[in-house]
Amino acid sequence: MNTAAIPIRPSFSTVFAFEPAEHPARFGYGLLEEDVKTEPPAALRFEHEVVRFQRAVGRQRDVARSAIVKKLLTADNPDEYIQTALHALISSARPGRLDDAVDILSECGRLLPQFVHEMLSQPQTSEGDEDYWYALIRGMGKSTLPSARMFVELLWPKSPEAAVEALGDIGDGESLKRLHEVAVGDPSDFIRQLAAGIVEECSE
Repeated sequence: MNTAAIPIRPSFSTVFAFEPAEHPARFGYGLLEEDVKTEPPAALRFEHEVVRFQRAVGRQRDVARSAIVKKLLTADNPDEYIQTALHALISSARPGRLDDAVDILSECGRLLPQFVHEMLSQPQTSEGDEDYWYALIRGMGKSTLPSARMFVELLWPKSPEAAVEALGDIGDGESLKRLHEVAVGDPSDFIRQLAAGIVEECSE
């Protein structure tokens, strides 16, 4: 499915050549000279914290995840750090990368709607990556924000699959009512079947 893209900054690893990123940046936007001059080393360190989190296991993984969430919630420029974490996670080929991104985003609280607004305000210049929007929408659904359903509806065109699953994550009466409507009226067979399955699960 075609989705509208938003500008994603290049990997900080590509700026500083500190350690090669596991995969090249998937969002091909140009690197400006001022980016090289002004990008803070702290942002580079944070990107590598995210990579280490993906490689960690057991208790170390839990500790690394908590540290990432804490940094996102306390950063002076949270949008940049959320963007960095999301990019590092999604551009990885590691199993569970989307689940990791969803779980971390779901703990961003009020910062997540703020980030979505900021990203939607950026110029949309080329085709985007549906995985990016999938993680954002599912993260919104798994959050406890009162505005979660509104944002899921807003972002629906970006990834209908994620939106249907996010409504299931929210699971309130209005969300289930919407899923019923989708199950009988959506033009996509896949989306209708997905919505029907979630409604059935929620009814058990």
